[in-house]
Amino acid sequence: MNTKDIFKGKRVNTPYGIGTIEVMPMNSESDTLMVELDRPTFEYFGQKAHKFVVVSLKQLSEIKYAPVPERLKNNPSFKYQAYHFIPAGLFSDFGIEDDFFAISKCITRDNILAIWNKHQGPDARFDWDINDFFAQAGERTNDVFYCIETACFYVPGENELFMLKNECTKDWRNNE
Repeated sequence: MNTKDIFKGKRVNTPYGIGTIEVMPMNSESDTLMVELDRPTFEYFGQKAHKFVVVSLKQLSEIKYAPVPERLKNNPSFKYQAYHFIPAGLFSDFGIEDDFFAISKCITRDNILAIWNKHQGPDARFDWDINDFFAQAGERTNDVFYCIETACFYVPGENELFMLKNECTKDWRNNE
């Protein structure tokens, strides 16, 4: 087994952004790897988007994630698209009333994660399917989910995965 095979599928930081090592080099003597970026980079004049970049092993660094909040450490995580989520609780755990108006004031579109239905906009990185999300989660009892990679809280909606605004997580974080 080539020693670089252990890197395949690993999430890494590159000089061009965060991505996943996807394609191994044809030449086993090469010290370069192909990385699929989460967000395409653009050439100097913004003419061409690059989804894949070639980087040397020296240019890679492992992603350092923020520590998972203490009260979530024992909750099981699950993977949806390229991200890992942990069920975090109900709206009431965050001091949010369980009504549409209160919830709508606390959520926003996350353009970095960019998970929404493709018909919601062409710039979605991943297509959203609420039923698939809950199938991966294994339950439908939680309203809010914590993303390990972004250290943010998310609310599944019919057409996209919304980010919970930081000001709406203060009650929850203060009780940590």
